[in-house]
Amino acid sequence: MKRDLALFAAWLVVLALCLQYGRALGNWLEEGRRALLAAFLAAGALAALGLGWRAWRALPAARRPAAGTGLLAVGVGLVGLAAWQQAAIERAHIFLYGVLAFLAHRLLGHRLAGAGRAAAAAGLCALVGAADELGQYFHPLRYGDWRDVATNAAAAALVSAGLWCLERPRRA
Repeated sequence: MKRDLALFAAWLVVLALCLQYGRALGNWLEEGRRALLAAFLAAGALAALGLGWRAWRALPAARRPAAGTGLLAVGVGLVGLAAWQQAAIERAHIFLYGVLAFLAHRLLGHRLAGAGRAAAAAGLCALVGAADELGQYFHPLRYGDWRDVATNAAAAALVSAGLWCLERPRRA
């Protein structure tokens, strides 16, 4: 529990740093360095695919078809969400809040399971995303964007749903 809380808190620090330095990073990426962001996102996607494959294989055989269908839907949703973004830096929100959802899912797993765990993780991440955009509204060099709030919440909800698909049944 302590390790999961520490990892969640550390990622909140990363998000806070993005609040301060995100605009500079966005400008840097828009100046022809999109390949770096694409490589970063591709590495994250490959890691998620590898971990997802291992978790899917660990499921009971009877649950694999439903889990696979759910994961396919989540993947299509994430690709659609990425296509909806106009700027390269906006796609980084999907990665940032996807990781946050993963960490929230782990943290809440000590108390919750199933759909309740996925919903609580997605809700927690949506609150963090709204607070992040509210912080940008008050930052002198940034501006809050409700479209980013929607992206943050959607990315967290999709990743949480994918993790729910991969949950193994608890033993009584």
